Amino acid sequence: MSERNGTANLLAQVTAFRELKEDYNPEVAENLTARNLQRNGINATTTDVKAWDKINNAALQGHLDIPAEVVIAEGKAAVAAGTTLGQAAQNVVNLNAHNSEQSGDDSGSDDDSDDDDGDGDLSDEDDERPSIDEMYGYDDPEDNLEAALDDVLKIQENS
Repeated sequence: MSERNGTANLLAQVTAFRELKEDYNPEVAENLTARNLQRNGINATTTDVKAWDKINNAALQGHLDIPAEVVIAEGKAAVAAGTTLGQAAQNVVNLNAHNSEQSGDDSGSDDDSDDDDGDGDLSDEDDERPSIDEMYGYDDPEDNLEAALDDVLKIQENS
């Protein structure tokens, strides 16, 4: 049995599997690999081994880039979180304005003078959305992005 661990063992196993496929055939390589995994307490079928081989081949051919996918997902999460939280903030502002009108807390000004530019209830200051760092407040920007991604994933699950 090999004493290699980690990345060196992974490379050795991928190489041995590829050699088995070339020397015999894919079915032999898959069966022997599945049998060895089972012998070592890993419940793996030949279908699992085929999937492992497919992923390894994609990586070896340069068709797998997990860090790039993470960057894409974080970017989408940042946009979605900003949009979702911006919409929520907009709803809170609108609700507060509505409640203020209902309770008569608008300091006696008439309704037409509230809207200087005719664009609605919000001033130019309200149009600026806070950054993700401002919304989540963690010291590390990566923590803020991770929190935004978590929120987006939760929103997607619930919708």
